[in-house]
Amino acid sequence: MKILSDEDTTWDELMERSSELGSEHGCSFVSFPRPYRDHSTPDEEGTEIVRREGAAALLTIN
Repeated sequence: MKILSDEDTTWDELMERSSELGSEHGCSFVSFPRPYRDHSTPDEEGTEIVRREGAAALLTIN
């Protein structure tokens, strides 16, 4: 299961460690695609990005 991390949680160390811990459960954590990492993304657009990327969930701070 792919879990997408939004621009507020795109930290390399967090993604690596989360993927390590999630791998035994079939989960991988990936960051938002590059164009969306540099600015705040509206919630409506974020859910569309999740669908487009084929992720099952979105990891966010807020």
